[in-house]
Amino acid sequence: MEKNLETYLEQIVKLKDKEVEAYQNLYSKINDIASLREKVRKGYAVYPLIVHSTSFDKLGQVIIEIEKVAYWPRMLSKGSPGRLYAVNSEEYSNITIGKVGYDKVDLILDSDDIPEWVKGSKLALMVRPDDRSFREMERAIAELSDKKNENFRSVFRIAYGLEKNDVVTAPFVNEILNESQINAVQQIIAKNKVVVVHGPPGTGKTTTLVHAIFELLKQDKRILVATPSNAAADHMTKSLLEFTKKVVRVGNIARVDEELEKHTLAMKVQVSEEAQLIKEYQKELNKTLKRANSFKRNFGHDERQERRNLRSEVKLYRKQIKELEKFSYERILSQSRIAVGTLIGLCRNEIKAQNWDVVVIDEAAQAFEPACWAVASFGNRLVLAGDHKQLPPTLMQQFPMDKPYQTLQEKIVENNPTTITFLDTQYRMNSVIKEFSNQQFYEGKLKCADKSEIASDSLNNHNDDSNEPLVFIDTAGCGFDEEMQDGSRFNSGEIGIVGKMVATFQNDFESIGVISPYSVQVKSLRDELKEVLSEKDIQTIDGFQGQERELIIISLVRSNTDGTIGFLKDYRRMNVALTRAKKKLIVIGDSATIGMDSFYNNFLTYVENEGTYKSAWEFIT
Repeated sequence: MEKNLETYLEQIVKLKDKEVEAYQNLYSKINDIASLREKVRKGYAVYPLIVHSTSFDKLGQVIIEIEKVAYWPRMLSKGSPGRLYAVNSEEYSNITIGKVGYDKVDLILDSDDIPEWVKGSKLALMVRPDDRSFREMERAIAELSDKKNENFRSVFRIAYGLEKNDVVTAPFVNEILNESQINAVQQIIAKNKVVVVHGPPGTGKTTTLVHAIFELLKQDKRILVATPSNAAADHMTKSLLEFTKKVVRVGNIARVDEELEKHTLAMKVQVSEEAQLIKEYQKELNKTLKRANSFKRNFGHDERQERRNLRSEVKLYRKQIKELEKFSYERILSQSRIAVGTLIGLCRNEIKAQNWDVVVIDEAAQAFEPACWAVASFGNRLVLAGDHKQLPPTLMQQFPMDKPYQTLQEKIVENNPTTITFLDTQYRMNSVIKEFSNQQFYEGKLKCADKSEIASDSLNNHNDDSNEPLVFIDTAGCGFDEEMQDGSRFNSGEIGIVGKMVATFQNDFESIGVISPYSVQVKSLRDELKEVLSEKDIQTIDGFQGQERELIIISLVRSNTDGTIGFLKDYRRMNVALTRAKKKLIVIGDSATIGMDSFYNNFLTYVENEGTYKSAWEFIT
């Protein structure tokens, strides 16, 4: 049995090592680019920087506000690490990207004061690697190997089917939840070491988790809630705050929704019992630092000794401040029974120092397995929730199309299916929209809630076409050939059809979303529809995961003579796109191209039998 455990650990180590290698290779290539102009062109740097202001925020952090350039790199999004440096100089400061506004960006400096070299220098901003996540993964793997944390090893063995796991339930009655949701809560609040909640789209996974966590609170349990992304952590925090105030959002405040700032660990420390003393120490530190750095005309032995003494005082003040903050962190966490953050954001000393009864990983099917074990090591029990039939995490390493990355949730489903509880009732989609994915991905087990509970089954708009819940618009024979640009694909013919669909239905639906698998197509659609829809309403499939709209329009883009469909073959990705619509789904594509694939051929057959099949010729004027 132990040999099998070690075999699985070796596989996880290889998985982690390949990701580290891919990550290091990327930054090695970036560093090999000698020209700053070339780094800017490739989206790895911003230059020149125009500084608007320098200041301190409410946490005492140094903020430099710069002008946002039109080509702002994706690798420097909010919360990303970066490096600010003076061109033609060795001066630099590590930074975190703060607020990214329409025309300005905040840089949060890893510095106690505003550096002198910032003023008057030509400044550039570069992407910066951050390997802390990998160090935490390595820590967890080491813990599983050294046999000191036997409970953690037991959770791992159950997950991989190496240890018997008799599933038990605890009493729980609720008039709001459906039967499958109640069953999931009963398993979570019982003494099961591992539970997996499989929640297909619209089945109320978050609602189920929140009820379960609230019941665990009644048992006086302490719960860590981890997610792969900050957006998911924010969403879970907001949902939990509706039930209880004993929640703290852990993580870099730059990556947290502004609405939740007062619930973060950092802000709670600012208003804590220790805050006033910390401020007094900080005030004295600043005074001493100013004296230590002051200019003196005559600088002899006595002055040098005085400066050394003053800098020793600065170190002492900083040590006292850190100790007070540590004490405050631990006290606040002990009073907050629930801590929410990202998988790696929760891997901090203040969390490790406390005892946690249950670790809940939401959106587990989008999580990198080694990162799951990094946070799972802090608790006695593990709950995973997600849908492994949708998008897996975005990783640096590449996987073959016929052997895609397998998430921890998938591995548990495969190795220990007794731990799985399935949410079988969906509240989002019209039944016609729901059924294709239901048959393709969920073995027909997914059912709709009563029609009184799911408004999308009643389409009574004044536009007759609005009452068709599922429509495929076929561009075959229209000459809408796909084109290449910047390594991605676009289809200008489909853009025109999307525009006409939006114009036709914009008054019939409260919300409209446009999705395409290809980034260049998304950019072109945003340009075309900027007067009608916001950027957040027009996204790639990955960007739309977790969202919904009343009307969804999908532009598939691929149109060629040899039936090549690229990563449209990732059917889990398409499952996400097909399950975002509540009332109406319009898919635009070339049947001659996509129909050569069995999955899409099944979809076309389903539309012919249950939906509405139209030719793009109807919309060409």
